Amino acid sequence: MYGCDHVLQFLSSSSKDFICKTYFLAVNAIYFHKISKCERRSFFYKIFQKCSICHDFLKRTFLCLQCSHIGCWRRKHADIHSRIKNHIFAVDSYNGYLYCFACNDFVYDEFFEKIYLLAKRRLNLSLLDVKNSTYLLNNELKMTIENLDYLNEDAQVICCGNGLRGIQNMGATCFMNVIIQCLVHNPIFRNYFLSDGHIIEDCLQDDCSCCAMDTVIAEFFSKKDFSIPFGPCAFLEVMWKLSKELKGYAEQDAHEFFVCLMSSIHNHSGSKIDWTCDCVAHRTFSGILQSDVTCSACGNVTSTMDPIMDVSLELKIKRAAEIKSSSSEHLLRSLQECLQLFTSPESLANNEYKCSKCLSVSEKAIKQLKFKRIPLVICFQLKRFEHSSTPTKIDTHVSFSFQLDMFPYIVQDNYTNYYNDDCVYDLLSVVCHQGQINTGHYTCFAWSNDNWFQFDDTTINIANEKTVLASNAYDCMFLCLKLIEYRYLLFYIKRKLSYRV
Repeated sequence: MYGCDHVLQFLSSSSKDFICKTYFLAVNAIYFHKISKCERRSFFYKIFQKCSICHDFLKRTFLCLQCSHIGCWRRKHADIHSRIKNHIFAVDSYNGYLYCFACNDFVYDEFFEKIYLLAKRRLNLSLLDVKNSTYLLNNELKMTIENLDYLNEDAQVICCGNGLRGIQNMGATCFMNVIIQCLVHNPIFRNYFLSDGHIIEDCLQDDCSCCAMDTVIAEFFSKKDFSIPFGPCAFLEVMWKLSKELKGYAEQDAHEFFVCLMSSIHNHSGSKIDWTCDCVAHRTFSGILQSDVTCSACGNVTSTMDPIMDVSLELKIKRAAEIKSSSSEHLLRSLQECLQLFTSPESLANNEYKCSKCLSVSEKAIKQLKFKRIPLVICFQLKRFEHSSTPTKIDTHVSFSFQLDMFPYIVQDNYTNYYNDDCVYDLLSVVCHQGQINTGHYTCFAWSNDNWFQFDDTTINIANEKTVLASNAYDCMFLCLKLIEYRYLLFYIKRKLSYRV
Protein backbone atom coordinates (compact mmCIF):
# COMPACT_ATOMS: atom_id res chain seq x y z
CA MET A 1 0.00 0.00 0.00
CA TYR A 2 1.46 3.33 -1.11
CA GLY A 3 0.98 6.48 0.94
CA CYS A 4 0.04 8.62 -2.06
CA ASP A 5 0.52 8.86 -5.83
CA HIS A 6 3.60 11.03 -5.33
CA VAL A 7 5.28 8.31 -3.23
CA LEU A 8 4.51 5.74 -5.92
CA GLN A 9 6.03 8.01 -8.56
CA PHE A 10 9.08 8.66 -6.43
CA LEU A 11 9.73 4.94 -5.79
CA SER A 12 10.11 4.49 -9.54
CA SER A 13 12.54 7.39 -9.94
CA SER A 14 16.34 7.46 -9.93
CA SER A 15 16.43 9.44 -6.67
CA LYS A 16 14.87 6.59 -4.70
CA ASP A 17 18.11 5.37 -3.09
CA PHE A 18 19.23 8.85 -2.04
CA ILE A 19 15.92 9.80 -0.42
CA CYS A 20 15.54 6.41 1.31
CA LYS A 21 19.02 6.68 2.78
CA THR A 22 18.43 10.27 3.85
CA TYR A 23 15.11 9.32 5.47
CA PHE A 24 16.78 6.45 7.33
CA LEU A 25 19.49 8.74 8.69
CA ALA A 26 16.97 11.44 9.58
CA VAL A 27 14.77 9.05 11.57
CA ASN A 28 17.86 7.60 13.24
CA ALA A 29 19.02 11.07 14.31
CA ILE A 30 15.54 12.21 15.39
CA TYR A 31 14.91 9.10 17.47
CA PHE A 32 18.37 9.39 19.03
CA HIS A 33 17.56 12.99 19.92
CA LYS A 34 14.27 11.99 21.57
CA ILE A 35 15.85 9.39 23.86
CA SER A 36 18.92 11.44 24.67
CA LYS A 37 17.53 14.95 24.92
CA CYS A 38 19.69 17.17 27.11
CA GLU A 39 22.16 20.00 26.90
CA ARG A 40 25.51 19.61 28.57
CA ARG A 41 28.44 21.98 28.41
CA SER A 42 30.99 20.93 25.80
CA PHE A 43 29.35 17.68 24.69
CA PHE A 44 27.76 18.89 21.47
CA TYR A 45 26.07 17.07 18.64
CA LYS A 46 24.34 18.67 15.65
CA ILE A 47 20.59 18.41 15.55
CA PHE A 48 17.90 20.14 13.52
CA GLN A 49 15.92 22.59 15.60
CA LYS A 50 16.52 25.89 13.80
CA CYS A 51 14.85 27.13 10.62
CA SER A 52 17.28 27.86 7.77
CA ILE A 53 15.40 31.05 6.85
CA CYS A 54 14.11 32.77 10.00
CA HIS A 55 16.53 31.02 12.40
CA ASP A 56 13.78 30.59 14.97
CA PHE A 57 15.06 28.16 17.56
CA LEU A 58 13.26 25.19 19.14
CA LYS A 59 10.34 25.46 16.73
CA ARG A 60 8.75 22.58 14.85
CA THR A 61 10.80 22.08 11.72
CA PHE A 62 10.65 19.92 8.60
CA LEU A 63 13.78 18.39 7.03
CA CYS A 64 13.74 18.32 3.26
CA LEU A 65 14.62 14.85 1.97
CA GLN A 66 15.84 16.18 -1.37
CA CYS A 67 18.31 18.82 -0.11
CA SER A 68 19.78 20.18 3.11
CA HIS A 69 17.04 22.74 3.81
CA ILE A 70 15.36 22.93 7.22
CA GLY A 71 12.14 24.93 7.33
CA CYS A 72 9.83 25.88 10.17
CA TRP A 73 6.12 25.09 10.18
CA ARG A 74 4.84 28.17 11.98
CA ARG A 75 6.01 30.69 9.37
CA LYS A 76 5.50 28.24 6.47
CA HIS A 77 9.15 28.39 5.42
CA ALA A 78 9.13 24.63 4.81
CA ASP A 79 6.12 25.03 2.50
CA ILE A 80 7.69 28.01 0.70
CA HIS A 81 10.87 26.00 0.07
CA SER A 82 8.82 23.11 -1.32
CA ARG A 83 7.01 25.38 -3.79
CA ILE A 84 10.18 27.15 -4.97
CA LYS A 85 12.37 24.04 -5.33
CA ASN A 86 9.59 21.56 -6.13
CA HIS A 87 10.85 19.35 -3.28
CA ILE A 88 7.73 17.65 -2.03
CA PHE A 89 8.99 15.22 0.65
CA ALA A 90 10.12 16.19 4.15
CA VAL A 91 10.46 14.69 7.63
CA ASP A 92 8.82 16.13 10.74
CA SER A 93 11.71 16.70 13.17
CA TYR A 94 9.41 16.02 16.12
CA ASN A 95 8.35 12.47 15.30
CA GLY A 96 10.12 11.39 12.09
CA TYR A 97 6.90 11.07 10.07
CA LEU A 98 6.90 11.53 6.30
CA TYR A 99 5.12 14.64 4.95
CA CYS A 100 4.06 15.25 1.35
CA PHE A 101 3.74 18.94 0.45
CA ALA A 102 1.95 18.06 -2.77
CA CYS A 103 -0.81 16.44 -0.71
CA ASN A 104 -0.43 18.89 2.19
CA ASP A 105 -0.62 15.99 4.61
CA PHE A 106 1.34 13.30 6.39
CA VAL A 107 1.40 10.05 4.46
CA TYR A 108 1.65 6.49 5.68
CA ASP A 109 3.56 4.23 3.34
CA GLU A 110 4.58 0.64 4.06
CA PHE A 111 7.96 1.08 2.39
CA PHE A 112 8.88 4.14 4.47
CA GLU A 113 7.36 2.57 7.58
CA LYS A 114 9.80 -0.33 7.28
CA ILE A 115 12.68 2.14 7.06
CA TYR A 116 11.30 4.01 10.07
CA LEU A 117 11.02 0.87 12.22
CA LEU A 118 14.42 -0.43 11.10
CA ALA A 119 16.14 2.79 12.16
CA LYS A 120 14.50 2.73 15.59
CA ARG A 121 15.16 -0.99 16.12
CA ARG A 122 18.83 -0.80 15.20
CA LEU A 123 19.37 2.19 17.43
CA ASN A 124 17.68 0.44 20.36
CA LEU A 125 19.87 -2.61 19.87
CA SER A 126 23.03 -0.55 19.69
CA LEU A 127 22.15 1.34 22.87
CA LEU A 128 22.09 -1.97 24.72
CA ASP A 129 25.16 -3.44 22.97
CA VAL A 130 27.63 -3.85 25.82
CA LYS A 131 30.43 -5.40 23.80
CA ASN A 132 30.39 -2.78 21.04
CA SER A 133 28.97 0.21 22.86
CA THR A 134 28.30 2.74 20.13
CA TYR A 135 25.18 4.69 19.37
CA LEU A 136 25.10 3.28 15.87
CA LEU A 137 25.04 -0.43 15.28
CA ASN A 138 27.69 -0.54 12.59
CA ASN A 139 29.61 1.62 10.16
CA GLU A 140 26.82 1.76 7.59
CA LEU A 141 24.69 3.74 10.05
CA LYS A 142 27.36 6.25 11.06
CA MET A 143 26.41 9.80 10.23
CA THR A 144 29.22 10.94 8.01
CA ILE A 145 29.56 14.48 6.74
CA GLU A 146 28.25 13.45 3.33
CA ASN A 147 25.16 11.78 4.75
CA LEU A 148 24.36 14.62 7.12
CA ASP A 149 24.52 17.55 4.73
CA TYR A 150 20.85 18.19 5.45
CA LEU A 151 21.74 19.32 8.99
CA ASN A 152 21.90 23.05 9.53
CA GLU A 153 25.29 24.42 10.56
CA ASP A 154 23.75 26.35 13.44
CA ALA A 155 21.69 23.45 14.73
CA GLN A 156 21.18 22.89 18.43
CA VAL A 157 23.44 20.47 20.27
CA ILE A 158 22.79 17.58 22.56
CA CYS A 159 24.95 15.21 24.53
CA CYS A 160 25.42 11.62 23.52
CA GLY A 161 24.57 9.65 26.68
CA ASN A 162 21.22 7.96 27.26
CA GLY A 163 21.57 7.32 31.00
CA LEU A 164 21.78 3.53 30.73
CA ARG A 165 24.92 2.64 32.61
CA GLY A 166 25.75 0.11 35.29
CA ILE A 167 27.35 1.03 38.62
CA GLN A 168 30.21 -0.76 40.31
CA ASN A 169 29.52 -2.20 43.76
CA MET A 170 32.23 -0.69 45.96
CA GLY A 171 31.64 -3.22 48.72
CA ALA A 172 28.06 -3.63 49.95
CA THR A 173 27.06 -0.35 48.27
CA CYS A 174 24.08 -1.71 46.34
CA PHE A 175 21.88 0.45 48.60
CA MET A 176 23.54 3.53 47.10
CA ASN A 177 23.55 2.22 43.53
CA VAL A 178 19.78 1.76 43.36
CA ILE A 179 19.10 5.28 44.67
CA ILE A 180 21.53 6.74 42.12
CA GLN A 181 19.75 4.87 39.31
CA CYS A 182 16.34 6.08 40.52
CA LEU A 183 17.55 9.69 40.61
CA VAL A 184 19.34 9.48 37.24
CA HIS A 185 16.10 8.27 35.63
CA ASN A 186 13.93 10.79 37.47
CA PRO A 187 13.42 13.47 34.77
CA ILE A 188 12.66 16.33 37.16
CA PHE A 189 15.67 15.70 39.39
CA ARG A 190 18.01 14.78 36.53
CA ASN A 191 17.13 17.70 34.26
CA TYR A 192 17.89 20.18 37.03
CA PHE A 193 21.54 19.15 36.90
CA LEU A 194 21.67 18.66 33.12
CA SER A 195 20.46 22.24 32.66
CA ASP A 196 23.24 23.55 34.93
CA GLY A 197 20.95 24.11 37.90
CA HIS A 198 24.07 23.59 39.97
CA ILE A 199 27.40 24.75 38.54
CA ILE A 200 30.42 23.14 40.16
CA GLU A 201 32.77 25.93 39.12
CA ASP A 202 30.66 28.49 41.02
CA CYS A 203 30.24 26.42 44.19
CA LEU A 204 32.42 27.43 47.15
CA GLN A 205 31.39 24.62 49.52
CA ASP A 206 33.60 21.72 50.46
CA ASP A 207 32.24 18.19 50.12
CA CYS A 208 29.10 19.45 48.41
CA SER A 209 26.52 16.75 47.72
CA CYS A 210 25.09 18.80 44.83
CA CYS A 211 28.51 18.91 43.18
CA ALA A 212 28.88 15.17 43.71
CA MET A 213 25.43 14.50 42.24
CA ASP A 214 26.12 16.81 39.31
CA THR A 215 29.28 14.86 38.50
CA VAL A 216 27.45 11.53 38.71
CA ILE A 217 24.67 12.59 36.33
CA ALA A 218 27.23 14.04 33.92
CA GLU A 219 28.91 10.61 33.80
CA PHE A 220 25.62 9.02 32.74
CA PHE A 221 24.92 11.55 29.99
CA SER A 222 28.30 12.13 28.40
CA LYS A 223 30.20 10.82 25.38
CA LYS A 224 32.03 8.25 27.44
CA ASP A 225 31.72 4.55 26.74
CA PHE A 226 28.67 3.54 28.76
CA SER A 227 29.58 -0.15 28.47
CA ILE A 228 32.09 0.58 31.23
CA PRO A 229 30.29 0.63 34.60
CA PHE A 230 30.50 3.84 36.60
CA GLY A 231 32.64 3.75 39.73
CA PRO A 232 31.10 6.13 42.32
CA CYS A 233 34.25 6.44 44.45
CA ALA A 234 34.20 10.24 44.73
CA PHE A 235 30.46 10.30 45.40
CA LEU A 236 30.80 7.66 48.12
CA GLU A 237 33.66 9.59 49.74
CA VAL A 238 31.55 12.76 49.90
CA MET A 239 28.64 10.89 51.47
CA TRP A 240 30.98 9.34 54.04
CA LYS A 241 32.17 12.79 55.03
CA LEU A 242 28.61 14.08 55.29
CA SER A 243 27.25 11.18 57.34
CA LYS A 244 29.19 9.20 59.91
CA GLU A 245 26.53 6.48 59.83
CA LEU A 246 27.41 5.69 56.21
CA LYS A 247 31.13 5.28 56.79
CA GLY A 248 32.60 1.85 56.22
CA TYR A 249 31.39 -1.10 54.21
CA ALA A 250 28.57 -2.31 56.41
CA GLU A 251 25.22 -2.90 54.73
CA GLN A 252 22.98 0.16 54.81
CA ASP A 253 19.31 0.87 54.24
CA ALA A 254 18.41 2.31 50.81
CA HIS A 255 15.62 4.47 52.22
CA GLU A 256 17.87 5.93 54.92
CA PHE A 257 20.46 6.74 52.26
CA PHE A 258 17.82 8.48 50.15
CA VAL A 259 16.73 10.59 53.14
CA CYS A 260 20.36 11.40 53.99
CA LEU A 261 21.14 12.45 50.41
CA MET A 262 18.05 14.67 50.10
CA SER A 263 18.82 16.26 53.47
CA SER A 264 22.40 17.05 52.48
CA ILE A 265 21.28 18.52 49.13
CA HIS A 266 18.82 20.73 51.02
CA ASN A 267 21.46 21.82 53.54
CA HIS A 268 23.91 22.75 50.80
CA SER A 269 21.29 24.86 49.05
CA GLY A 270 21.57 27.46 51.81
CA SER A 271 17.86 27.51 52.68
CA LYS A 272 16.82 26.50 56.18
CA ILE A 273 13.04 26.70 55.77
CA ASP A 274 11.45 23.57 54.32
CA TRP A 275 8.20 25.35 53.42
CA THR A 276 9.76 27.79 50.96
CA CYS A 277 12.95 25.98 49.94
CA ASP A 278 13.50 25.80 46.18
CA CYS A 279 16.40 23.34 46.23
CA VAL A 280 16.10 20.46 43.77
CA ALA A 281 15.28 18.02 46.59
CA HIS A 282 12.25 20.03 47.71
CA ARG A 283 11.23 20.95 44.17
CA THR A 284 11.03 17.28 43.33
CA PHE A 285 9.96 15.42 46.46
CA SER A 286 8.43 17.85 48.97
CA GLY A 287 4.79 17.76 49.98
CA ILE A 288 2.70 18.85 52.96
CA LEU A 289 0.88 16.51 55.32
CA GLN A 290 -2.08 17.85 57.32
CA SER A 291 -2.92 16.34 60.70
CA ASP A 292 -6.45 17.00 62.04
CA VAL A 293 -7.27 16.21 65.68
CA THR A 294 -10.96 16.40 66.63
CA CYS A 295 -11.93 16.94 70.26
CA SER A 296 -14.69 14.53 71.32
CA ALA A 297 -15.95 16.97 73.95
CA CYS A 298 -16.56 20.13 71.90
CA GLY A 299 -15.89 19.03 68.34
CA ASN A 300 -13.05 21.52 67.84
CA VAL A 301 -10.60 20.57 65.10
CA THR A 302 -6.91 21.38 65.49
CA SER A 303 -4.91 21.23 62.27
CA THR A 304 -1.14 21.15 61.93
CA MET A 305 0.97 21.09 58.78
CA ASP A 306 4.18 19.12 58.38
CA PRO A 307 6.53 19.07 55.37
CA ILE A 308 7.36 15.63 54.00
CA MET A 309 9.94 14.26 51.58
CA ASP A 310 8.64 10.68 51.55
CA VAL A 311 5.80 8.58 52.95
CA SER A 312 6.44 5.54 55.17
CA LEU A 313 3.59 3.03 55.03
CA GLU A 314 2.89 0.31 57.59
CA LEU A 315 2.40 -3.22 56.31
CA LYS A 316 0.96 -4.61 59.54
CA ILE A 317 -2.65 -3.90 60.38
CA LYS A 318 -2.87 -2.41 63.84
CA ARG A 319 -6.49 -1.36 63.36
CA ALA A 320 -7.84 -4.27 61.36
CA ALA A 321 -11.49 -3.26 61.82
CA GLU A 322 -10.87 -0.11 59.79
CA ILE A 323 -9.55 -2.00 56.78
CA LYS A 324 -12.52 -4.14 55.85
CA SER A 325 -11.16 -4.96 52.42
CA SER A 326 -7.96 -6.50 53.72
CA SER A 327 -7.38 -10.08 52.67
CA SER A 328 -5.27 -10.79 55.75
CA GLU A 329 -5.84 -10.39 59.44
CA HIS A 330 -2.34 -9.09 60.02
CA LEU A 331 -0.77 -7.81 56.80
CA LEU A 332 -1.79 -5.37 54.11
CA ARG A 333 -1.63 -6.65 50.55
CA SER A 334 -1.80 -3.58 48.32
CA LEU A 335 -0.50 -0.03 48.10
CA GLN A 336 -4.09 1.27 48.16
CA GLU A 337 -4.74 -0.56 51.46
CA CYS A 338 -1.56 0.92 52.91
CA LEU A 339 -2.65 4.43 51.91
CA GLN A 340 -6.15 3.82 53.23
CA LEU A 341 -4.71 2.83 56.60
CA PHE A 342 -2.33 5.80 56.56
CA THR A 343 -5.17 8.31 56.03
CA SER A 344 -7.89 6.64 58.10
CA PRO A 345 -9.01 8.16 61.46
CA GLU A 346 -7.47 6.77 64.63
CA SER A 347 -8.26 7.23 68.31
CA LEU A 348 -5.57 8.83 70.41
CA ALA A 349 -4.56 7.36 73.75
CA ASN A 350 -6.09 8.77 76.92
CA ASN A 351 -4.59 12.07 78.08
CA GLU A 352 -2.64 12.37 74.82
CA TYR A 353 -4.54 15.43 73.60
CA LYS A 354 -5.67 18.62 75.35
CA CYS A 355 -8.15 20.75 73.45
CA SER A 356 -7.05 24.34 72.91
CA LYS A 357 -10.68 25.54 72.88
CA CYS A 358 -12.43 23.83 75.79
CA LEU A 359 -9.16 22.93 77.59
CA SER A 360 -10.47 19.47 78.36
CA VAL A 361 -8.28 16.39 78.19
CA SER A 362 -10.21 14.37 75.67
CA GLU A 363 -10.34 10.64 76.18
CA LYS A 364 -11.48 9.87 72.65
CA ALA A 365 -9.82 12.45 70.43
CA ILE A 366 -9.69 11.41 66.78
CA LYS A 367 -6.63 12.02 64.60
CA GLN A 368 -6.53 11.81 60.82
CA LEU A 369 -3.75 12.42 58.30
CA LYS A 370 -4.34 13.74 54.77
CA PHE A 371 -2.16 15.23 52.07
CA LYS A 372 -2.45 19.01 51.87
CA ARG A 373 -0.01 19.30 49.00
CA ILE A 374 1.23 16.39 46.92
CA PRO A 375 4.78 16.42 45.49
CA LEU A 376 5.80 16.15 41.86
CA VAL A 377 7.49 12.85 42.64
CA ILE A 378 6.27 10.89 45.63
CA CYS A 379 8.37 8.23 47.35
CA PHE A 380 6.64 5.47 49.29
CA GLN A 381 8.57 3.33 51.74
CA LEU A 382 6.95 0.01 52.53
CA LYS A 383 8.04 -0.64 56.11
CA ARG A 384 9.36 -4.16 55.74
CA PHE A 385 12.06 -3.90 58.37
CA GLU A 386 11.17 -4.03 62.06
CA HIS A 387 13.91 -3.08 64.49
CA SER A 388 12.55 -4.42 67.78
CA SER A 389 14.32 -6.74 70.18
CA THR A 390 14.84 -9.11 67.25
CA PRO A 391 15.19 -7.35 63.86
CA THR A 392 12.86 -8.96 61.34
CA LYS A 393 11.77 -8.45 57.75
CA ILE A 394 8.15 -8.63 56.59
CA ASP A 395 8.23 -10.84 53.50
CA THR A 396 4.84 -10.36 51.93
CA HIS A 397 3.84 -9.34 48.42
CA VAL A 398 2.32 -5.87 48.16
CA SER A 399 0.51 -5.23 44.91
CA PHE A 400 0.71 -1.88 43.16
CA SER A 401 -0.08 -0.54 39.70
CA PHE A 402 1.54 1.58 37.04
CA GLN A 403 -0.95 4.34 37.79
CA LEU A 404 -1.92 5.79 41.14
CA ASP A 405 -4.76 8.19 41.96
CA MET A 406 -3.97 10.23 45.07
CA PHE A 407 -7.24 12.20 45.04
CA PRO A 408 -8.96 10.08 47.76
CA TYR A 409 -6.10 10.82 50.17
CA ILE A 410 -6.02 14.62 49.76
CA VAL A 411 -7.57 17.23 52.05
CA GLN A 412 -10.90 18.29 50.55
CA ASP A 413 -11.49 21.94 51.44
CA ASN A 414 -11.91 25.33 49.80
CA TYR A 415 -8.19 26.00 49.94
CA THR A 416 -6.96 22.83 48.27
CA ASN A 417 -7.38 23.41 44.55
CA TYR A 418 -6.90 19.87 43.27
CA TYR A 419 -8.98 18.20 40.61
CA ASN A 420 -9.06 14.47 39.95
CA ASP A 421 -6.71 14.62 36.97
CA ASP A 422 -4.22 16.71 39.00
CA CYS A 423 -3.63 13.76 41.31
CA VAL A 424 -2.79 10.98 38.87
CA TYR A 425 0.71 9.51 39.12
CA ASP A 426 2.69 7.08 36.97
CA LEU A 427 5.16 4.58 38.29
CA LEU A 428 8.71 5.79 37.77
CA SER A 429 11.01 3.40 39.62
CA VAL A 430 10.97 0.55 42.12
CA VAL A 431 13.63 -0.43 44.65
CA CYS A 432 13.65 -4.11 45.60
CA HIS A 433 15.28 -6.00 48.45
CA GLN A 434 16.10 -9.68 48.55
CA GLY A 435 17.54 -11.72 51.39
CA GLN A 436 17.47 -11.13 55.11
CA ILE A 437 17.46 -7.86 56.99
CA ASN A 438 21.22 -7.77 57.58
CA THR A 439 22.44 -9.87 54.63
CA GLY A 440 20.39 -8.70 51.68
CA HIS A 441 20.89 -7.16 48.27
CA TYR A 442 19.19 -4.24 46.49
CA THR A 443 18.16 -4.04 42.84
CA CYS A 444 15.81 -1.64 41.11
CA PHE A 445 13.56 -1.11 38.10
CA ALA A 446 13.33 2.24 36.32
CA TRP A 447 11.40 3.62 33.35
CA SER A 448 13.85 5.00 30.80
CA ASN A 449 13.91 5.51 27.03
CA ASP A 450 10.34 4.20 26.67
CA ASN A 451 11.21 0.89 28.34
CA TRP A 452 11.44 -0.68 31.76
CA PHE A 453 14.96 -1.68 32.78
CA GLN A 454 16.24 -3.72 35.69
CA PHE A 455 19.46 -2.51 37.32
CA ASP A 456 21.57 -4.88 39.39
CA ASP A 457 24.85 -3.04 40.06
CA THR A 458 26.77 -3.41 36.76
CA THR A 459 24.06 -5.47 35.01
CA ILE A 460 21.23 -3.87 33.02
CA ASN A 461 18.39 -5.86 31.47
CA ILE A 462 15.17 -4.92 29.72
CA ALA A 463 12.21 -5.85 31.92
CA ASN A 464 8.59 -6.46 31.01
CA GLU A 465 5.64 -5.00 32.89
CA LYS A 466 4.72 -8.30 34.56
CA THR A 467 8.21 -8.57 36.04
CA VAL A 468 8.04 -5.04 37.42
CA LEU A 469 4.66 -5.53 39.08
CA ALA A 470 5.48 -9.04 40.32
CA SER A 471 8.35 -7.77 42.39
CA ASN A 472 7.71 -7.25 46.07
CA ALA A 473 8.54 -3.58 46.50
CA TYR A 474 10.48 -1.89 49.25
CA ASP A 475 10.39 1.67 47.86
CA CYS A 476 8.43 2.96 44.86
CA MET A 477 8.73 6.40 43.18
CA PHE A 478 5.77 7.71 41.19
CA LEU A 479 5.79 10.69 38.80
CA CYS A 480 2.50 12.69 39.02
CA LEU A 481 0.74 12.73 35.60
CA LYS A 482 -3.12 13.56 34.26
CA LEU A 483 4.16 0.67 37.74
CA ILE A 484 11.75 -13.85 45.29
CA GLU A 485 12.57 -9.75 45.37
CA TYR A 486 10.46 -7.74 47.75
CA ARG A 487 9.49 -4.22 46.74
CA TYR A 488 10.74 -1.72 49.27
CA LEU A 489 10.55 1.76 47.72
CA LEU A 490 8.11 3.00 45.09
CA PHE A 491 8.67 6.26 43.21
CA TYR A 492 5.71 7.76 41.34
CA ILE A 493 5.78 10.88 39.15
CA LYS A 494 2.92 13.27 38.58
CA ARG A 495 1.31 13.06 35.17
CA LYS A 496 0.14 16.66 35.20
CA LEU A 497 2.99 18.79 36.50
CA SER A 498 2.38 21.99 38.41
CA TYR A 499 4.87 24.33 40.00
CA ARG A 500 4.79 26.85 42.79
CA VAL A 501 5.29 30.45 41.67
